[in-house]
Amino acid sequence: MKQFLSVLLCLLILVPVTTGVFATEPAYITDALSRVDEATLTSLNEDAAKLKKDYGIGVFLAYVAGHADDADISAIIGEEKDYVLLLLGERGTRILVGGKAEEIFAASEDRDRLGYVHDEQDEWADGIGRYLEVAQEYLEDAKPEEPESAETVGALDSDKEETKIDEGGKEDDKGFPTVYLAPIIAAVIIGIVGIFVKKKKA
Repeated sequence: MKQFLSVLLCLLILVPVTTGVFATEPAYITDALSRVDEATLTSLNEDAAKLKKDYGIGVFLAYVAGHADDADISAIIGEEKDYVLLLLGERGTRILVGGKAEEIFAASEDRDRLGYVHDEQDEWADGIGRYLEVAQEYLEDAKPEEPESAETVGALDSDKEETKIDEGGKEDDKGFPTVYLAPIIAAVIIGIVGIFVKKKKA
């Protein structure tokens, strides 16, 4: 009984581990019409996965049998909420956007540009690659600018302060003008030397 419980416990521990190991990226580029070879399809999916990682938007393209209007969208995008999807059917073409992508690809001309894919058999892969490139252009333009870090701001302030000192010979209006320090120190040294000279003569 103890051995059985031990084995059961080990299996329960291994289930989530193996699930994580065998988990794969979703298929962003799918081809039910066999227009692109498997090696190219794998490479294009890797490019699309990088877009998802860099911008947080799923960029999907699917060649579907029948009419594009009849495609099962949920089967293609899964649970993805922020996405742009180009559907290319044997008949018809559709472009769908969801979540954050709606604002990025808001204009109809933006979606029309995404929908441009060559019709020639030997250029399907090139068309998909161009689709991903155009999508990346829009995503990059919509990417928010990163705020300056505290270290960068501090360095800029330090540079400004050093410039003030170099130009004006002082740190600010309230501080003592450093340009006068050298003459004062020289005068003090001369005075001390003079005192010693007088004592020596006496």
